[in-house]
Amino acid sequence: MPDHLRQNIIFLRQATNRFLLTGEILHRTIAAALERPSPDVPVRLANLINSAWEEFSRRVEFSRQKKFLYQDKQDPDFTILWESVYEVPLTAALLARCYHKLRSALQNFWKLSRTEHICGLPAKSVLEKERLDSFEFQGAKLWGKIDLLYHDGGRYHLVDWKLSRFDKNADALQLAVYALQITERHHINPDSLELVNVYLL
Repeated sequence: MPDHLRQNIIFLRQATNRFLLTGEILHRTIAAALERPSPDVPVRLANLINSAWEEFSRRVEFSRQKKFLYQDKQDPDFTILWESVYEVPLTAALLARCYHKLRSALQNFWKLSRTEHICGLPAKSVLEKERLDSFEFQGAKLWGKIDLLYHDGGRYHLVDWKLSRFDKNADALQLAVYALQITERHHINPDSLELVNVYLL
């Protein structure tokens, strides 16, 4: 494959938009929150919201300045937004919507009884968080990112955090595909696996 074509493919695979970036940062923030739970929920929540928004702002600015054209891809803020590629202005109003979505989702995350329960589990009970991996299914290679898999009460719980309710049927199918991946990787009996879509907005 010619180098220029390979570079174009890499570029397309890395490009995102403000909506997907919001979801990406939300998922990573939740994973970090479960990694380091704190009994002081109000302070912890405020810190998480601030941290998530600071990362979002840095990465938007990185893309807005089109640093992706010359900056090292190892930069933690490396981001290619389609809005920058096509020079679509990210106005204060558009960014405010992203902020409110992030804040509301994190607030709702902390209100969940499931969140409190997971934070109280031994660390070894959490088997996977934000793990991207592939598996073979009927001759095809499928990719999936597991938001959360934990073991509790003799059962396994596969959780997918959702920022929207666009298509519940598609969401259920996505979770079923993840279940195939999980049962194969951890040799889990499907009857002992609970599948949960958690809608945060």
